[in-house]
Amino acid sequence: MRALALCLALVLAAAPQAAGGDNAVAPDSAHTITGYVSSPGYRNYIATVVNLLEVPPLKAECPSLVVTESDEVVVIKAPTFVKAGAVWNIDGGTWIAKVHVDRCGKPAIRRFLLEAIPGADQVKPIRLFPGEFAGNLQLEADASRILLPGVMGVAKCNDWKTLYILDTKLTNPVSSAGWSERWLAQACDRRVSFDVDYARAMGGVNITGMNFKAL
Repeated sequence: MRALALCLALVLAAAPQAAGGDNAVAPDSAHTITGYVSSPGYRNYIATVVNLLEVPPLKAECPSLVVTESDEVVVIKAPTFVKAGAVWNIDGGTWIAKVHVDRCGKPAIRRFLLEAIPGADQVKPIRLFPGEFAGNLQLEADASRILLPGVMGVAKCNDWKTLYILDTKLTNPVSSAGWSERWLAQACDRRVSFDVDYARAMGGVNITGMNFKAL
């Protein structure tokens, strides 16, 4: 099944600084990313990002998300810092943030790719699939290419700008053989649910979408 690549929202925002003074995150620290993501500035930044990048259909249902946990990260490129006065500013690095939120009384997960811009003291966030998606960045791109045309077909939609992934849930846990998920998407104001199977194969993972159903 052929597909267009998923276009991810991109926003530039001022990055938080690492805590200054006695709490400054030193570049030679073994826990640089740990100190950074636990800082008040980072937590405030994440609280802004989750609300700024919430997709319109979900935003209409719940206008404000409250972050309950924001220190779960997968480091792709270790962050680096430069000293500016009494603080250490972030100067490089890339990581995936998995953010747990309270969505108007219900728990939910939001995921973002965060990339520090060298010399700018800024972090660039990119919205990733929400929920319990268990793959890496390459698998996310592959899943978009393979699965999203099925969503558009079931929704009878030709306007890709109206396509949103609303949730992903694990239905079978990750194992050496693979795993499975159930997705919820929306296109042209029509919601579609479907199942996704990931089967590990030599050199990669085979992705299969099934049970596409309009809600």
